[in-house]
Amino acid sequence: MQVKESFDEPPPFLGRWTRVYAAVLWYLLFLICGLYGITRLYSY
Repeated sequence: MQVKESFDEPPPFLGRWTRVYAAVLWYLLFLICGLYGITRLYSY
């Protein structure tokens, strides 16, 4: 039995790897800004 490895397969969601990377970066930016906002809100 021969195993075929393909590194050019599309991701299971969003269709392209660049969209997945962009979504992860946007999520991280949102998370960092949200946590910063909470920190500023509750620090005296």
